[in-house]
Amino acid sequence: MIDWVEPYLEKLTFRAEKEGAFTSGGAPCFYLPGWQLPDGQKVEIYIEQFFAVLSPAGREQILVKRAEQSEEIDGDLFRLLKSIEARRVQSEHFFYLLLLSYDFGAARNGIQHEIDFYSLPEWYLILPARGYLRYGDANQVLRFDAGSAGLACRPPLQTLAQGNGAAQSEPQTGYLKKIQRIRDLIASGEFYQLNFTLRFSKPADRPGFEIFKEWYKKTGAPRSFYLALSEAEILSISPERFWLQKGQTVLTEPIKGTIKRSADAGEDLRLKQLLLKSKKDRAELDMITDLLRNDLAKVCRTGSVLVKKRHDLRTFSHVHHLVSEVRGRLLPGKDFVDLIDATFPGGSITGCPKIAAMQYINRLEAHNRSFYTGSFFLRFPLRNVTDSSILIRTAILKDGYVHYQAGGGIVIDSEPQKEYEECLAKAAPFLKD
Repeated sequence: MIDWVEPYLEKLTFRAEKEGAFTSGGAPCFYLPGWQLPDGQKVEIYIEQFFAVLSPAGREQILVKRAEQSEEIDGDLFRLLKSIEARRVQSEHFFYLLLLSYDFGAARNGIQHEIDFYSLPEWYLILPARGYLRYGDANQVLRFDAGSAGLACRPPLQTLAQGNGAAQSEPQTGYLKKIQRIRDLIASGEFYQLNFTLRFSKPADRPGFEIFKEWYKKTGAPRSFYLALSEAEILSISPERFWLQKGQTVLTEPIKGTIKRSADAGEDLRLKQLLLKSKKDRAELDMITDLLRNDLAKVCRTGSVLVKKRHDLRTFSHVHHLVSEVRGRLLPGKDFVDLIDATFPGGSITGCPKIAAMQYINRLEAHNRSFYTGSFFLRFPLRNVTDSSILIRTAILKDGYVHYQAGGGIVIDSEPQKEYEECLAKAAPFLKD
């Protein structure tokens, strides 16, 4: 099924080089400016070339892209990941990337939106071919190179569109009516909470990597990355971890509850206290925390899934959030692939119960979400470490336009106008750019 992996792993090497090499190139295919690993080190990754494996939307085959060639293979993503994990890896530095769309998770539950606005594949597996990796503040970088293994990616897209201003997927009045509709559905017992979103779109006035660097400079979001694919560019400044897996230990940190920040220190403190005391936001987070406990329990030891923190306030560039922390230990024989299978998509961006919420998201939102509210995974096989993010605060640049969705969890006592204002606060880095 994956005979092409063996020569790739045999040729992939890592060697130390001068730090200056990190900034000598142009726009990368992938850039991760800084990600905290379980050992406390930060890792920075710059990829010039990669080997892409993907699943075209609506098709059962897997497409392998290497250099100018492509090949279809049978099988599914989870079998593919298990096969790669079974291969012998020589270097502890070897990593790969996985990008799962929200649509992929919905389709696995028999849910598919009638309108495919983005027309993108459902997932990508990225194997690094050429680039640099740096840990912490090291004076040297590690250059990785797969030699002539036939790996390549297309250059970042440079198409720019004409026009000004941002357009919404539906007007404010339509959004407010749908929030009231969601409240009515909750009252009738259809679900307890639903994550509802709006799309904002505007012409890209410069290349995607330049936009990403500016956003990251403003926000410093801890789960940020840039990825240039042949079909689109993904610009993520997400603050939210999905889960971290190290050996048999799992940590997840759902975010629910948001309030905008103020430049005035006194007012900012008042807003923090307002969020901490909000019964609505605390209840919203409690529901999702319990959902994730149940998801983890599918693959974790009985009694090991525990809530370590509730309603922890964390501050970011434009907003304050409430966050919980849940930990567990995987059952013997279970691994990160089983963990993805049990938990994806993350409950913080669906609502609960998860399946019912996803069915109504499909009916109420104007079109599909694609990679927005999907997840990104960074995997180190030899270390048996996987870290991941929820793709909120994430834009898709395609055909000259930047598309950015934002939303929130709606519960019975949500106020439509306040929910709309929360949407705008989350979209602020995009709208003010």
